[in-house]
This record gives sequence, structure tokens and C-alpha cells, in this order.
Amino acid sequence: MNSPDSRLDFTLNTRLNFDVILRDSEGREVAGVLFIDGAWKISTDPLSKFSTKDEAFNAWQNRFNHETGMPLPYAREITRDAKKNGSG
Repeated sequence: MNSPDSRLDFTLNTRLNFDVILRDSEGREVAGVLFIDGAWKISTDPLSKFSTKDEAFNAWQNRFNHETGMPLPYAREITRDAKKNGSG
């Protein structure tokens, strides 16, 4: 069932309030960072917990597919050139 508001969690019947919305290369929302159950989490990987929002965002940069929002099977390797160019 598709909802006009993709951030509505039907299992909890509550709206998820993301601190950071994560989008794909075409601007579609694919995930979000939120504080819930006493930890920072990425919405597409609810089992991982982070102490800070920055830790969650760093995990997003290195361990998630930026087009689908899903966790990668292995961490992304960031090269020196990619860091210098601001991509990864």
C-alpha cells in the first residue's frame, strides 16, 4: 500500500520525524536519520544504533547505497581523489 506520505509508519501508526532526510541522485527520499528508542538510527537499518547524529550520517556515507537507501554488504572504500572532490 502506497502512502502519499512515505514517512508514515503503518506498524506504529505514527509519523517518523527525521532530523536528516537522505535522498537519491534524483532527489527522492530514500531514508532518514532519526532519534528513537534512545539512539540515533537510519530508517532503513533499524537494528544499527549510533551515539550521535554525526555517527549515523558517517555510516550513511560509508555503508549505505545512496540510490536505494539500503545497507551495503560491505563498507564503501573512499579514495583520496573522491574525498578531495567531495564525493564518495
